[in-house]
Amino acid sequence: MRELLLINITGPDKPGLNAKITAILAGYNIPVLDLGQAVIHNHLSLGMLVEVPKESASLPVLKDLFFCAHTLGIQITFTPVADEEYDRWVGEQGKPRYLLSLLSRFT
Repeated sequence: MRELLLINITGPDKPGLNAKITAILAGYNIPVLDLGQAVIHNHLSLGMLVEVPKESASLPVLKDLFFCAHTLGIQITFTPVADEEYDRWVGEQGKPRYLLSLLSRFT
């Protein structure tokens, strides 16, 4: 059975960081299903939803990702995503959404 994982990476942004992380995933033939990234004042917040195929074990790739994160000085966490939660998320794509952001001074 496939395993869906949400990978969250935070820390100082560095050139080649995404390439190193995605190279590890590619080496294990792990597809990236979704990706979101923000860099604010040189601080990276990166999220990747990946699918570990049923024929692959997640432990070796997680070990390699942890080691890579350690050498880059970044934090990495993994959160399992249930198939039902993923299916619900996919079903909501393309539907109208509204987002409101409000910024003001707090006095």
